[in-house]
Amino acid sequence: MIRVLSVSMPRSGHHVLEMVLTRLLRDRFHYCEFYTIPDCCRSIPCVRTDVVERSDSLMFMQKTHDHDLTDPKVAGLDGLVIQVREPVARMLSNYELHLRSERIPHSISYQRLWMGLEAFYTVGFVNKWCGPIPNGLLLKYEDLTGDPVGYFSRLFEHFRLPSEMLDGGAVLGAMRYSSDDQTMFRPRQVERSLYSDAELIGEFCRLVDEAAQRLGYDLRQRVGGAAGNAQMGQIYKYKLLVSSNRLDEALRLLDLYLAGSDPDVMAKRWRPNLLACLGRTDEAVREYEILLDTLPPYSATSVKYAELLARTGHTIRAKKVIADCLAAAEDKSRAAELILAKFAECELSKPALEFAPPRSLSRQDVVDAFRLLLGREPESEQTVKAHQKERSMDDLRRILILSEEFADKYASIG
Repeated sequence: MIRVLSVSMPRSGHHVLEMVLTRLLRDRFHYCEFYTIPDCCRSIPCVRTDVVERSDSLMFMQKTHDHDLTDPKVAGLDGLVIQVREPVARMLSNYELHLRSERIPHSISYQRLWMGLEAFYTVGFVNKWCGPIPNGLLLKYEDLTGDPVGYFSRLFEHFRLPSEMLDGGAVLGAMRYSSDDQTMFRPRQVERSLYSDAELIGEFCRLVDEAAQRLGYDLRQRVGGAAGNAQMGQIYKYKLLVSSNRLDEALRLLDLYLAGSDPDVMAKRWRPNLLACLGRTDEAVREYEILLDTLPPYSATSVKYAELLARTGHTIRAKKVIADCLAAAEDKSRAAELILAKFAECELSKPALEFAPPRSLSRQDVVDAFRLLLGREPESEQTVKAHQKERSMDDLRRILILSEEFADKYASIG
């Protein structure tokens, strides 16, 4: 069995890759989405592949976007798939998704800040993952949409998968539909996005152009003339300083950004956390209190403040911050998720359990249950999505075992 780590920049075609490989390799392909699987081992490489290894599997693929650029570049895997996309198109598509999924209103100040963060991620991802890597395969989104059969032919050849399992018709059939909602797939022209601001894109391109050229993308025509607003560059440099643990310099630069014109309020929320990291706990506590009193409720800030209080022995105050966070949150399930992720299921997080969303099963959970109990694949993606809503694996197993199909298959047993 080939064990592969798929490291993909968001919006670079990873879900299409997984969907097509599932269709081509069927029960000989196993997949771990890492982010959404309840009780996942959260390890790279996965430490729970023993069952898969005993099966007749051809490939096990583990997903990561390496959002924080902290994932290990592990040895011992059989290969690495790196998925990238033209940086401007990917950034705009990811910004649209971010606003929609996080329910954040668009503003120029926020877009400028977010694009500075995205520039840091883009450069960091390329520097970390896109150099010479033994048995690494770099795949471009533009090849996926322009020549999907060729895209998967490269992957099959690189990992020496059986050529007879590469069905060009199945690839093209899968590519007709979006992996998100099964609507007709159409390559997007994201430059027509409502958020395609020429000045901001020019500044973004200045920051990422060298990294983009290493991938074969030339952004120089987008840069334009004079330098644009410097604030995006300040955010980019701030992240560089934080990532290299130059926190005093990072604080000075953050203060410079906040003193400029139209800084985004999100940067104000970073400051007390930075003070706490510098050991200036009393100042951090005062700033957290000011933020909670003067800015609209923001659950992530409350959770960070509660974490600081708990770490410094102020448990009663931490409990009050958590209770106030839940009371003020518009999206209480989202606030509960943040609290439970930080404090697990302990006394501090107990109030959050009331609002925690039910854990959904992963796609792989459903597929594995069908294969094990019914001996077949789910008949459609709609079937998979419907069964992901079951409350637990026990509930899903009970439903399948009590089905007429199960009874017919195993009527002769016993």
